[in-house]
Amino acid sequence: MESIILIACSLIVLLTLALTARCRMAQKKMMWLYPSFSPDKVFPKISVIIPARNEECDIAASLRTVLKQHWVDLEIIVVNDHSTDRTGKIVDKIALADPRVTVIHDPPLKKGWLGKCNAMQHAAAQATSEYLIFADADVLHDPMCFASAFTVMQKQDYDMFSFCPLLVNESIFEHINIPIYFVGFIKLLAMPELADPASSNALASGAFMLLKAHVFHENGGFESVKGEIFDDVGLARVLKAKKFRVSYWFAPECSQVRLFKNAKDAFWGTTKNILGAVEGHAILALPLILVALFQYWTPVFAVIAGSLTASPLLVVVGLGTYAIQYLSFFSVRKFFRFYKVKLLVFPLVVIVSTCCIARALFFKMRGKIYWRGRAIRVK
Repeated sequence: MESIILIACSLIVLLTLALTARCRMAQKKMMWLYPSFSPDKVFPKISVIIPARNEECDIAASLRTVLKQHWVDLEIIVVNDHSTDRTGKIVDKIALADPRVTVIHDPPLKKGWLGKCNAMQHAAAQATSEYLIFADADVLHDPMCFASAFTVMQKQDYDMFSFCPLLVNESIFEHINIPIYFVGFIKLLAMPELADPASSNALASGAFMLLKAHVFHENGGFESVKGEIFDDVGLARVLKAKKFRVSYWFAPECSQVRLFKNAKDAFWGTTKNILGAVEGHAILALPLILVALFQYWTPVFAVIAGSLTASPLLVVVGLGTYAIQYLSFFSVRKFFRFYKVKLLVFPLVVIVSTCCIARALFFKMRGKIYWRGRAIRVK
């Protein structure tokens, strides 16, 4: 038994080191967006569309960072998507104080559409600018964010430009999820075909998507991805397949977002997206759980087994394996803000991921997607 545990820990260490090295190398090839100063540049008017459902804790702060953008002329359309909290009242108050803000309340939810896609499609129909920005209601933007992004888009002649913000983690439960994010980023960073015009593979983030309005409208907007969980990625892939210029960068200094605000949201929050790790193939969900169990609990089991059998070797190897895994997460610290002590609980991700996968499979069998207290039947 001892030899089996030692071999398992050795395999985990080799895998962790390989993934970390790959992550480090990939980051050197990524495109990075930084806030830049462009006082001599003339920017066209941009329509900013912000879908908001039950965002009373974040919408005011997020909207303030949009209103404080430098050098850009903005038309801001906030969609109160059937919120059950104070979101509608908050955005109405802001709109009264600033004429740049328009609010759409409770747009009719069309059959087969997910709420967010439906909300953004309604707002885009009312936008009047040559360029559209779709931004989430909980994202905080640097004052130079929009101008910097537009400068890159215009210089590179992109039709769609999106970036990944800094992901902020505060609570213990948010830190438990970091291995899920880590694996996701490894997968993302290992996609060199993103920059290949001949490949239909593309990425986008709902936190920030800048598009030419005529490209968006002439291709049906979100119609082709109306029932997709990853509507942002889906839209990017649809446009790239049609030979439009689509690009995805990283911008941790331009925007930041805290994905989950309380323990319950953090525990269940990955349910909607977690099957994306297996590209939606439910049959691979069980192996995914077993891989997580093997990877993150084997070192813990080694320490426990070593303590019970008085085997210092098992204890040392188990602790060493755990330490290497812990340190590997620092390779993505450019993308995440986290606390070193809270990160120590990362092996508990097995419990969270197992529960979220089970819940996601249950919803999938019912043909529905549950998000923010709403169930929608999709294909």
